[in-house]
Order: sequence, then C-alpha cells, then structure tokens
Amino acid sequence: MKRQIIWLGAGVLLGLAPAALLLLAGLFLPVWLAGVLDRAAGRQPGSAALLFAAAGAIGPAMAFLRTGASLGGAWTVLTDPTLAGPCWLGAGLGWSLDQLLPWAISRMLHTQARARHAALSAARARYCRQWQIDGG
Repeated sequence: MKRQIIWLGAGVLLGLAPAALLLLAGLFLPVWLAGVLDRAAGRQPGSAALLFAAAGAIGPAMAFLRTGASLGGAWTVLTDPTLAGPCWLGAGLGWSLDQLLPWAISRMLHTQARARHAALSAARARYCRQWQIDGG
C-alpha cells in the first residue's frame, strides 16, 4: 500500500510539476541508490542518507525557486556542483555514518566488556586468594 501511494504521488508530481520531480529525482538519486544497494536485515535502508540529503536539498530548492521553477532551472541547479554537491555529499555522509557507526559502537562496547571482564576476573582471583578458596 505504501509503495502504491508513493507511485501515485510521483505520478501526480510528474503531471503537475515535472520540473520539481526532475529536481527531486536528481537530488535524491544517491538516497535511492543507497536504499537499493543497502538491504541489511532489520534496518531501514538509506534512512540516514535521506535525512542528510534532505538537509542538503534546502539550498538547491531555494535556488530552483529563484530561477523560475522550470525544467531549465531544475537542470541548471542539478548541473551546478556548488548547489547539488552538498546534497549528494550529505547523502554520502549519511550512508557512511549509517554503515560505520554500528561497527564503531559495537567495537567500543566489546572493548568495554573485555575491560570489565578482566577487572572482575582480577577481583575474583584476589578474593579467592584472600579467603583461601580453591578455584581462583
């Protein structure tokens, strides 16, 4: 159902504002690619990329509206690397963070758990020696 609503919205946008659809499709192409390529189980693909790209799309959208909101204006905005570049870089940064943060956090938690285990093992050995218990 959700997919049909998205396609319906795209069709309405294509019929009413093809220039805006061209601009959105061009700006959010990296987000779509991240969603297609990143199919990890249990995760929403490309959600961080979408958030960062949406933040980067504000400037190009404002420039698009200043140019007159035509197909030529959308193409001008998309081909200007100073306008479309931050949106694409934001999508790439969001995707990179989406990939790297879970790995970095798991490494950090693993290191903390190993340090805690070593501290508890040392305390257990010390108590076993103090109380003269076998098994320390």
